[in-house]
Amino acid sequence: MLAERDKLNADIQEILDQQTDAWGIKVANIEIKDIDLNENMARAIAKQAEAERLRREKVINVRRDNQDEKTGRRRGDFWLWPRSTTVRRGRKQPRPHA
Repeated sequence: MLAERDKLNADIQEILDQQTDAWGIKVANIEIKDIDLNENMARAIAKQAEAERLRREKVINVRRDNQDEKTGRRRGDFWLWPRSTTVRRGRKQPRPHA
């Protein structure tokens, strides 16, 4: 409902036009600006948004894991990454002592 405000506006204007044409009245513009949602609807929208965030997080993690797998890196192997890896203030990361 919230994502389709323009369609709702057009539908309401069409309904009003059908009812007011007999009186010679033309509605120039309909615009829904604010919708009060009941508590259940607000919870459902919040739940849907949280599910979408979790889905995106999983996709990002899988992509990162796939990339790490391709490069041979693991999360705990930061010190084993190539010497060109830089960290704060542009310093090069030292190699671990073997």
